[in-house]
Amino acid sequence: MNYAWITSPDRQAYHGLLLLGDEDEAMLARYANTGDLLVAFDDGQPVGVALFVPVSKDIIELKNLAVAPEFQHRGIGAHLIQMGLKNYAVH
Repeated sequence: MNYAWITSPDRQAYHGLLLLGDEDEAMLARYANTGDLLVAFDDGQPVGVALFVPVSKDIIELKNLAVAPEFQHRGIGAHLIQMGLKNYAVH
């Protein structure tokens, strides 16, 4: 399993996974291209996402978290959260 921060504003390749975390298309459209997207990959295929959106200088919201059903219960979601927490930790 590999994990990568996606810096491209084009997140269409991850839309299906983001929809697992938020089934409301209209709501997802409002925030899908904001914040920082962390993606879990298995053999190059995206299998999990975590979208972190800044709310203020000191607050980051985990706006969306999803793992493909066939990859659930393997700790991928927990690892995405841990990596996000580490990324935003105050030093």
